[in-house]
Amino acid sequence: MQQIIDFLQANLALVIAIAAVIVLLVAVLITAAVIKKRKRGESEQEDETSVLKEQLPADEQPKEITAENAENVEDSSTVAEPEAAAAEQTKEEATEPSEERQMKQEKTTKAATEKAPAEKKKSSGKWAIKHKGNNEYMAYLLASNGEVLLTSEVYTTIEGAKTGIETIKKNIALDNFEVVRDKAGRFFYKLKTTANRLLCVGEVYASRQSCNSAIESVKRFAPSAILIDKIEEDLTVIDYKPNKNIDEKTAYKGKWKIIEDDEGYFCPQLYASNGELLLAGECVKSYAAAKSSMLNIRKNALEERFVIDKDKSGKYVFKLRNAQKSILCLSASYETLAACQKALDSTYRFCVTATYENL
Repeated sequence: MQQIIDFLQANLALVIAIAAVIVLLVAVLITAAVIKKRKRGESEQEDETSVLKEQLPADEQPKEITAENAENVEDSSTVAEPEAAAAEQTKEEATEPSEERQMKQEKTTKAATEKAPAEKKKSSGKWAIKHKGNNEYMAYLLASNGEVLLTSEVYTTIEGAKTGIETIKKNIALDNFEVVRDKAGRFFYKLKTTANRLLCVGEVYASRQSCNSAIESVKRFAPSAILIDKIEEDLTVIDYKPNKNIDEKTAYKGKWKIIEDDEGYFCPQLYASNGELLLAGECVKSYAAAKSSMLNIRKNALEERFVIDKDKSGKYVFKLRNAQKSILCLSASYETLAACQKALDSTYRFCVTATYENL
């Protein structure tokens, strides 16, 4: 043993060299083993891939990714992600109790219903024909809640009223509306033909905006409104004969005027001696036509062709009509029959005495 120690001490450099060689040899052996194991793993993976390729259909075989198909591969992977998520969700739902799945489905259905845009309800108005007495019939357009939207002219037969409804619908589609302001500052609309003949009169509204809103309601309800078969008795029209006890020499003198509006139309109007507007005819395109209309209004007023009727709110209005019972002028509305009769008497008096020679 002492000899070995002495040998090692005498040959220390040699011993170190031998140890270094041994360490290097061990490192080489370990590296070789690692490389061999890695190659074996890759070989096994290639074998498994080959087996899978043989089992897959031709159109499902994995493709080599190149620069040309890289974009398509990326898109397909993007699509595959939601599909995988959906499959996972289905798997989770399958493991849920049936009661929980049913509750979840109900919530999903409810959420989808709430998110879906609400289907626009179809407006369901009605056309009604009413017998006003003395072989007079009028057509009314009613909203779905029963509100009166418009009132037609007078017709002498039921068939005439039905034909009139079709004419009204045609001119509604043509948007032949005119908004008018009465002497009390309230608004109503008129529906006319393209020849300027009055077809319908709307109800009275406190503001122009409300009146325009009513026009939009008419446009919405009129086309699809159904005609009620039953003819309703509505004997509210009163043939009123004005008070003729007038002394033309002492009566207050009114005045006829022809007013040109902002659109260049001319309108005949009757004013009291205090400047109050009493009657207004339809606006026409020429001054001469307006003067002719004024003379026609005066003629029918002197022939006492006045009637009193109620509007939808129960207030009273008087109308001046011609021999064919078409409306020439429409008054403002009054709270009581007595007030309406008084206003009609005053209007008649000024029609008789108002000057017009200078027109």
